[in-house]
Amino acid sequence: MITLAPRHSFTYEGAQLNVYHANMGEGLPRHEHAYSHATMCNAGSCIVRKEGKELVMTKDTQPVNLIAGEWHEIEALEDGTVFVNVFAAGNTSTGLVAGNATVLACVGSAQILFTGCEL
Repeated sequence: MITLAPRHSFTYEGAQLNVYHANMGEGLPRHEHAYSHATMCNAGSCIVRKEGKELVMTKDTQPVNLIAGEWHEIEALEDGTVFVNVFAAGNTSTGLVAGNATVLACVGSAQILFTGCEL
């Protein structure tokens, strides 16, 4: 998998949003971190994998919560895929290296406002 950096990254009203534009085979390789985050797919399709589970997401899929301390990865299944990771802005950890992936921003306590499902 080819590792991506966010196309857009910004904080809004206490939430950190990282927006990724990906082509097939690009994404965020297996990693884990100390904070939970929500992931949603806005265009195209992507697969979210974690131990024992995987979910193909499209724009019609409800956002999922990826739990702190559990490895996961996100990979685009088609060109033109857009996915977004949402974190609570107060708990950012940048440059965390996990396995062969660099996690650019990881933030916790998003569950307070999160209404999606857990994967």
